[in-house]
Amino acid sequence: MVSAGNSCVVSGECDSGMVGDPGQLRCTNCGNGALNTVTLEECDDGNFVPNDGCSGCITDAGFVCTRVGLAPDICVPRCGDGTIQAPEACDDGNTIRNDGCSLCLVDPGWECAGLFCNKKCGNGALEAGEVCDDGNENDYDGCSSTC
Repeated sequence: MVSAGNSCVVSGECDSGMVGDPGQLRCTNCGNGALNTVTLEECDDGNFVPNDGCSGCITDAGFVCTRVGLAPDICVPRCGDGTIQAPEACDDGNTIRNDGCSLCLVDPGWECAGLFCNKKCGNGALEAGEVCDDGNENDYDGCSSTC
């Protein structure tokens, strides 16, 4: 068996608890799905996929990683940071609810593009929750600005 830091090609050649890092051809704890705080791992999602939230056992910028029990970390985009990353539908740069983008999902009755969300009222299409929509946001013209 091969100890940590020594050459190996496949995980089967590594000591117990170690995996073969295909990019480095060495044995490592990183990538085995078990968090090793001795080697300063911030996360371990059990793979060597870059930019998936946990790369090289370091949490990627814009991601949050969580662990339940002994399972590998699950990393998801950080909602509210102003950067839209799959699977986010929107990210308006805050965590305020009912402002068009809540929990990185577009609120009903809103449209979002990038950091900006606008109410659908006034678009001329009758949407869920609207009684009327005359294509503008003017009051006293048969349909109010709140539809």
